[in-house]
Amino acid sequence: MRTLTILIICAIFVSLDCSENRVRRQSDSTTEVIGLVMQNGATAEDYLRLKRAIKGMRKRVRGKRAIFHILKTGEATNNVTTSTTSPSVYTSNHHDIAANAIREAEDRLVNTYTQLEKLAENIRYTLKILESAESELTQAQSDLQSLYNQINHDFRMAISLKNSESIRMSPMLRRMVVVNENGVTCNQVCDVPNNGFATIGICTNQYCACNSGRRRAIERRFCQRDFVFDTLGLSCANPSNTVLCSD
Repeated sequence: MRTLTILIICAIFVSLDCSENRVRRQSDSTTEVIGLVMQNGATAEDYLRLKRAIKGMRKRVRGKRAIFHILKTGEATNNVTTSTTSPSVYTSNHHDIAANAIREAEDRLVNTYTQLEKLAENIRYTLKILESAESELTQAQSDLQSLYNQINHDFRMAISLKNSESIRMSPMLRRMVVVNENGVTCNQVCDVPNNGFATIGICTNQYCACNSGRRRAIERRFCQRDFVFDTLGLSCANPSNTVLCSD
């Protein structure tokens, strides 16, 4: 009876241990099929090369439009033409002199008002152009992030990127780009020689600290909302402030 009790207790402990390991493996699992291993000596040019390779996988939906000649020639807002008024008519009559002066003042006021209207119209036109440019820039950034998201979850696109000429011709990028059809994990990317950090996906908020703590444990960490892990600065940052994730 005592032996049976011991066997039951052992079976319970084994079951709990297996359950705990299963939960740990599930928590480490990812849906991103590509990751980046941070390399010592990697430069901004390496990440620009990677970004060009990614952009080359699909034509951009929209491009940024340069803003030139916002105002038409001759409509410069800071040049206000001098009003042309009829010559003064001088008479010996004080009443006529005063009337002429009033008419001249009225003409100047009308001319000034017309110039102000043109200036306001030019300002409104300029603001519309700037708003349009800002909208296009936001759309371009959204298109780039959408492309990253596709590559992060499409193994065929990920493997195509890794096998692209730009990656194959760069020893640095060959070591950096890691793919796994079942989802990249911190254990996988940290197993590659690195400078202490790696990412899960490209331009995501997930990254791995490969040598965290005194025991050099591997940790999966997350940046705050709307931030990504900056592969050059090795810290969380706004995408627009990074080389790889900005457009």
